[in-house]
Amino acid sequence: MEAEHRVQLGLLKEIHEALSREDGRGAAAVLARRLLDYSEVHFLSEQILMREHAYPGYQAHVAEHDHLLDQLRRMTIEWEGDDVGVVDRRAARIEDWLLAHMRTTDHSLEQYLVELKAGAP
Repeated sequence: MEAEHRVQLGLLKEIHEALSREDGRGAAAVLARRLLDYSEVHFLSEQILMREHAYPGYQAHVAEHDHLLDQLRRMTIEWEGDDVGVVDRRAARIEDWLLAHMRTTDHSLEQYLVELKAGAP
């Protein structure tokens, strides 16, 4: 999971960098779509892992994934109508949310899996 999280954060960093360039709006839009696609696959794999191991926090965790995917979809759909500053602030909020999700919700999942493995024969 950690490697996939680094990819997500790297794409957000690339979005910020693209938006800082005068001609970077198009590149940032492509990166945002890539982030959405990647996040959908990443979250699906996490959700499969949670189901396989009967993770008790599954529903709440999935709700957080759905929230982020909604934010990413909104960012990609509303891209054209917003100025660069609005888009960059939206990407920053998504980044903050993702970091908080990793530190809390994903960390709880990782701890559960470690404890489950430690108790396995």
